[in-house]
Amino acid sequence: SQQGPGAVNLCATVPVDACIVLETDDGYYALSPADPKGFIAAVQERYRMGPATIMEPARIRQPWLGQMLAGDTVGHGLLTIGAVGVLVLFAVLMISFPDLPEVLTVRYNSAGLPEEIGEKAALFRLPIIGLLAWGINGIWGLWLSARGQRTGAHMLWGGAVVVQGFSLLALISLIT
Repeated sequence: SQQGPGAVNLCATVPVDACIVLETDDGYYALSPADPKGFIAAVQERYRMGPATIMEPARIRQPWLGQMLAGDTVGHGLLTIGAVGVLVLFAVLMISFPDLPEVLTVRYNSAGLPEEIGEKAALFRLPIIGLLAWGINGIWGLWLSARGQRTGAHMLWGGAVVVQGFSLLALISLIT
């Protein structure tokens, strides 16, 4: 859309032929209100009241992620903690990886004897589990947050942090 007389400003979620078009001195505005008849009645009511303040049309755009998380400090915090958790999981493994033996005891029986052994490269499964939990729950949580279901999004993001915490505990128990 353009600015100036005769310009059509599209402020709609439907095609132009299904919109209400308002003509102003600055151009045309194509709108798609949820209640078209109520919208027209409200516009006519305000027109009869006269101008309260003359305003210049302005466009304010936020990035799509900013719109989903606008004002959600808990959501920002949980996503950040999850990202840091992924980095911590990989950092702990990468720091201790060179000093680990090629074969590790993965599980012990009730008598304290080794029951299962595995290669040290299998330890990368734990950080990958943390990364997948953060990624999948993060995307799903963003989808919920975009639909106004922040509690569900917070539960998903918090769940990813819990998975990372347990992965870190398992990783530490296997490398020590």
